Amino acid sequence: MTSLLKIAWRNIWRNRRRTTITIVSVILSVFLTLLMRSMQLGSYENMINAGIRQVGNLQIQGKGYWDSHSINDALVYDSTLKAKVKSLKLIRETAPKLESFALGSYGEQTKGVFVTGMVPEQQDSILHLSRRLIKGEYPASDDSCVIVATKLAAFLGIDVGDTLVILGQGYQGITAAGKFSVRGIIKLLSPMENGTMIFMPIKCATRLFSPYEPNLVTSVAVMTEDISLTKKVEDQLKAIIKDHQQATIMRWDEMLEIMLQQIEADNAGGVIIAGILYIIIAMGIFGTVLMGTLERRKEFAILVSIGMHRSKLALVVILESLMTGLSGVVGGIIITWPIIRHYHLNPILMPGEMGEMMAQYNIEPVMPFSDGFLMFVNQGIVVFILSLLAALYPVATVFALKIQDAIRS
Repeated sequence: MTSLLKIAWRNIWRNRRRTTITIVSVILSVFLTLLMRSMQLGSYENMINAGIRQVGNLQIQGKGYWDSHSINDALVYDSTLKAKVKSLKLIRETAPKLESFALGSYGEQTKGVFVTGMVPEQQDSILHLSRRLIKGEYPASDDSCVIVATKLAAFLGIDVGDTLVILGQGYQGITAAGKFSVRGIIKLLSPMENGTMIFMPIKCATRLFSPYEPNLVTSVAVMTEDISLTKKVEDQLKAIIKDHQQATIMRWDEMLEIMLQQIEADNAGGVIIAGILYIIIAMGIFGTVLMGTLERRKEFAILVSIGMHRSKLALVVILESLMTGLSGVVGGIIITWPIIRHYHLNPILMPGEMGEMMAQYNIEPVMPFSDGFLMFVNQGIVVFILSLLAALYPVATVFALKIQDAIRS
């Protein structure tokens, strides 16, 4: 086998110009394919990570809440259920929230707002809200105060230290009304959220919306150590909540279904472009193999006539095709890897309208590159298959070769 490898390697360099052109074309195609797929997959990962930060890998909710978003379908997250959830070792963090719509008023200005009651420390570890404060302080769990989004604060004309009036409907139809001191002003990525969001410690939200049910939550976001553990943690949570008839579990891919559909649609276009580049690779390899086969028919006939088995000769031409294709793949990966790695660690900032559009969906306005190992392995597998297909013609030629005709030609 070693001797056949040496023969194949020497054969492909008998015509150096043709082999060099073929390998360079494969390198260029691999370079463009990897860069394009890395940008696409990196942007998808960025979108998915942003979505998971918002909703968690999983959520424990009351049955029917996801469809109604009504506080009346909220979940009683009592100490027994909380202890069971915290006992799971694969869970990195939990973040209970109590959310509802209300009216926010200051002076003569009134606007519809979305109130989120949270555990400040837990929510900050997930969404890093304290980093987005532009004025004031981030609240603690025992504080009775609110932080207001920038556009909402500007509309109401409210500032740190002022008192905000909140009026709405609470759990099971009770009137929710309260006055809260504004502790801070926060700038959110999404313009829609910037104009409607109010955050407060969950204890304040409980007194406002459900004073008679202190353990009420609309959702409990569950963060796992890794996204691959989601299914395993889901099975464990389902075993825990089987005695709680009002509770249900939702995965991130169920809550972000629309976004995933958009990703699949966009990915289809990327696959088509990658397919076109693969066709270029295949044609380059096949062109080299075809010309070499046509030029070497007499050589093949002589080798067979002096006793070389056709199967060994066919193996040599297969090895020639594989060496040509895989040399281009290795070269393309070596050139592309440092670029992909650099932009994976230092994502490209997205300015202008594109950045604003990403911010509207709470996605950080950057373009990170994916450096996933499988992306590079897939390149090698695809080119390996293309090289094998390109070798079918010379293999067929070897086995169909008529020695006398080939020698006379």
